[in-house]
Formats: sequence, structure tokens, C-alpha cells
Amino acid sequence: MKISKLSWLDLRSSGISALERLSLEEALLRHDHRNWFLVGSHQPLNHKYLTNLDLPSYADPVPNPDCIVVMGIGGKPSELLNIPLVKSKKVLVTKRFSGGGTVVLDTNSIWTTFIGRNKDFLPHGVEPFPRSIMKWTAESLFGPAFTKLDNGLSIADENETSSSDMATASGFGKLGDENVTIMDSDALRPRFRLRENDYVIGDLKMGGNAQSIVKDGWLHHTSFLWDYEISHMQYLMLPKKKPDYRGERSHRDFLVRLKSVYGDSSDVFVSSLHTTCSQTALEVENVSLSHVMDEVVNNKLGGMDSWFEKCRTRILHKLE
Repeated sequence: MKISKLSWLDLRSSGISALERLSLEEALLRHDHRNWFLVGSHQPLNHKYLTNLDLPSYADPVPNPDCIVVMGIGGKPSELLNIPLVKSKKVLVTKRFSGGGTVVLDTNSIWTTFIGRNKDFLPHGVEPFPRSIMKWTAESLFGPAFTKLDNGLSIADENETSSSDMATASGFGKLGDENVTIMDSDALRPRFRLRENDYVIGDLKMGGNAQSIVKDGWLHHTSFLWDYEISHMQYLMLPKKKPDYRGERSHRDFLVRLKSVYGDSSDVFVSSLHTTCSQTALEVENVSLSHVMDEVVNNKLGGMDSWFEKCRTRILHKLE
């Protein structure tokens, strides 16, 4: 029996920017009562609704259009960013409303956001704390979604013939930035799992995640690295606080491009997520961006410009 509804908002072709996406997430978390799943990729700076942004001097008059740096609400630029390089490349730096670490985002990142309400999730053992939330998302949402993708690869492997006992697995040409040769065997294929506070394949991290918890519920968002530009990682310093399994590995040696595992198109991932959501105790209903803008952002909050002035997502004007 379905316990409640889950509003599914596909933003892949919405045209909203990274700042607008973060502002929209916070609006739904704080000013709506529904459970939500949002998915999409976004241009760093091409805004659809925001018109009155005050740019910092280091990114003025035209910020770098290729990427945007997004820090957790408690992040310190002096500890987390290569500030001279960020300034010289005019990369816009922002802080989101949630905790977590610092990420560099571009159109290659697949953003997922789950908003859960305590009235629906507490009875099922999901408590409004990061570890409990991530345990549920790993076991009930992302784990099954990636298993579906892995099963598709296994079928493809079975249909392939090879003259060697050792081969580069289908879709597994590279992990991170290095060529990886593994046995063409389903048993040896690295799998999705939750390790410490990270989603990983093997011992490689696939993206950043963070949470925001409010009185009646919580938000968990993840930026999955379907692909990324290694040059963008130069804007980030190696954080002082890092998971034990990372050691002293650089970003190049620590991250995985998901397209190197599952292929160039991320559509199959989004489709798998939609199927997985439909198999939870939540009844999935598709919702349009125009509906959300009219019902929540415009009617309740006075429009995106007005809401951006009040919300916690911010452009950083001083990097110190």
C-alpha cells in the first residue's frame, strides 16, 4: 500500500541555472508540504528567472560560464578554495543552504534532490538525521537504481564474446582518469555502495551530497559526476576533513566519471531512478516546473528574484 505521494520534477530541459535550482529546492523544502524528487543538469550561469543579481568584483563583469563553485553553508573559502586561481579565472563562488563540502558544478553533473516529510518517513524508521537519511537513500533509492544499471551491463556482457579471459569490461573503459582493466565478470564489477558519508563505486567517489533538516522534514541532494573537467578540480584544495578511505589521494585519483561505467547518456540513470521511486511506498506523480513556479515561488514567495533575496543560497562577494 502506498503511504503517500512523491512529486517528481524533471528539470533536465528546464533551462534553469544552478542558483535557481538551489533556490527552488529551498523553497520546496520550507514552503511546501509534499515529498519531492528533483532531477536535472543545469547551466552554471544562464538564468531563466533571476534578473537582479549583484556580481562580486572578482567575477565582474562576466563570470566564467563553464562552471560554478558551490560551498556548504559552513564552508570557509580560505580553507577549501585555490582563491588566486578562482579569481584569475573569474569563477563564481556560492554558498548553498545545506551543509556538506564544496563542489564544482557544470552541465555534466546530474543533480538529484529528495525531500521527505517526517509524517511519512518516521513511521518507517527514517529519522531526520544525516546517517539515517543516507542509509535509506542508499538502500531504497540509489542502490536499487544502480543495480538496475548494473544488471543491464551484465546482460550486455553475456551477449559479448571475448577471446581473452581478461578484458576491459563493457562500459568500464576508465575509472577516474586512469585505464582500468578488470575481469569481464559480473562478480568482479565494482558496485554502488555507501562508504562513510559518500556514495562510491569501488573506492572511487561518484559525487557530493549534503542534507538540510527542518522542523517537518529533510532534504538530501547529490551531484552525481556523470562527467567532469579535471581542470575544474584545480579550484579546490584538498580538504582538511576527509574520509579515511580517501587518504591523500588527489581529486583525479579519488573521483569516478559515471559515464565511464554506464555510457555517455545519463537518461538511463534518470529512468532507473523514476522506476525505483515508483517501487517505494510512495505514489509517484509527475509535476511540471510551471506548476511549481506558479503555486510555490510566485504565489507564496513573490517570484524568484524576491525569494533569492531571502533564501540562504548566496553569492560570495568576499573570498577569505
